[in-house]
Amino acid sequence: TLSVSGLSSLNGGANVTGDISNTSGDMTLDVAGDIILDADGSQVRFKDAGTEFLQIQSDGSSAKIYSGADITLDADGSEIIFADGGTSFGKVQNSSNSMIIESLVSDKDILFYGNDGGSSVLALSLVMALAGKATFNAGATFGSGIDVTGSVTADGANIDGAVTAGDITIAVDDTPTLNFKKASTTDVLASINVTTDAGTGGKLVIQTKRNGNTPVDRLTIDDDGNVGIGVTPTAALDVRRGDADGKIAEFHQSGGYGLELSSSESVATITAGYNQAFTFETGAT
Repeated sequence: TLSVSGLSSLNGGANVTGDISNTSGDMTLDVAGDIILDADGSQVRFKDAGTEFLQIQSDGSSAKIYSGADITLDADGSEIIFADGGTSFGKVQNSSNSMIIESLVSDKDILFYGNDGGSSVLALSLVMALAGKATFNAGATFGSGIDVTGSVTADGANIDGAVTAGDITIAVDDTPTLNFKKASTTDVLASINVTTDAGTGGKLVIQTKRNGNTPVDRLTIDDDGNVGIGVTPTAALDVRRGDADGKIAEFHQSGGYGLELSSSESVATITAGYNQAFTFETGAT
């Protein structure tokens, strides 16, 4: 044990087996070169009044810092910088009590990894070469709305809620399709798709399905504005049934009075409801 009271100078170094203690006041180690702590037991321990509060441990190649309580990094310069081989690659910074996490190497990403069932998984990538574009490995769930300035590109999207302003543009391929499903099934119940018509024109088709069947074209609007119900239109309004006989259209007011159009293979019929008379008018006559 080396006990020091007052000022002591050692020239040429000192080897101590046991403890170095200072019974009162501070102990200052002031050397012209380096201070080297060489612990063959692999641990450098720090104590306060005999109670250990910190260890620096070595496994022969890596160093570990261990504390029985918390470890606080308090940098009055506001930055904690991470380096490898003298090259700073990242930092955590305090800016007006806001926390900044920054990658310091040009165009190098910030990557978030986790353990998924024992496998290392890249959960989130922030691509610095693309101004911080975020890539989520397995999708994302947001508890509130998403405000987007610019365009949204997606292989698929589920929208549960309302779009209050702006546009939704679907441009997946040459035949973009918007499918509607129930949350409890993978079956497409209805869809809206767009195809080209007459060069650069656009044709919109609405499809629905009967139980157990595939979706069928129900309403088509071509690039001239012609509307087809049950058929690709060849007139301003083109209505076709899927079978030979039956009603084609009904026109009724709230009281039930109105008009029916029907056809069979041999007869086309116009029927007025509730024994109404037909009146054909031209202008005010």
